[in-house]
Amino acid sequence: MSNIICCGRREEGKTSLAIAIAKQRHAAVIAFDPRAMIVGVPVYGVDDLEEVIADGAWREHVICYRFDSGDIDTELEEMCEFLFPPRFTKGAFALVIDEAGSQKIQTFHKIHPALDRAVRQHPTRPPEYAVTIIQTSHRLADFHGASKSLMDELYIFNTSSPRDIEALEDHTQMPDLVEIVRVLPKHHCVRYLYARQEEGVAQYEVWDKPEEWYIPATSHSGVLSAEDENNKEEENANHAAEI
Repeated sequence: MSNIICCGRREEGKTSLAIAIAKQRHAAVIAFDPRAMIVGVPVYGVDDLEEVIADGAWREHVICYRFDSGDIDTELEEMCEFLFPPRFTKGAFALVIDEAGSQKIQTFHKIHPALDRAVRQHPTRPPEYAVTIIQTSHRLADFHGASKSLMDELYIFNTSSPRDIEALEDHTQMPDLVEIVRVLPKHHCVRYLYARQEEGVAQYEVWDKPEEWYIPATSHSGVLSAEDENNKEEENANHAAEI
């Protein structure tokens, strides 16, 4: 289907937005969740992931791929090897890579080989078999060129970082868009479409209704309780369906 980047500072809502977009487009959503912050069904390792896919649970809930080892490099490789086997025989799902700007995943100068292959080669058609990959990070400048050059959509929150502003202007060639991003209110973002649009279709638009998708990853007292997680998951599904 597409490659998508969501970038913004902490508490702006980039991960909430990524999950909402994923759930809008696919029944099956898998989130690579190194911070263990996303609401959903946690799985630890490929064996657990294979089980929830086999029993159909991945089309009913967000599946959060988590790990205790701290070895982001190996865990990402194993997950991608399972989800994107030779000839890409799995499809019809969204994959959210949270914290994709981690140095173990990618920097401006390098990208994890498994992510590079997934971004470049994942199925895009037919529609019922296509995959959407959504990456989140704090900064646009942290994404590798392979990620940025293959993007279909960018969702960017408020930033005044010189490197991010430079990257945004370089990619869009739209000074007016850059000025909008500089002053966006909290939880508001700009959606930019990379492909040239037909006459009458906007190249970008401001998303100024965060109530339709924004759900905090944590409560004021810390990580959500199990009851809160259940309530938030139901809310998230309802909001995503309305987008």
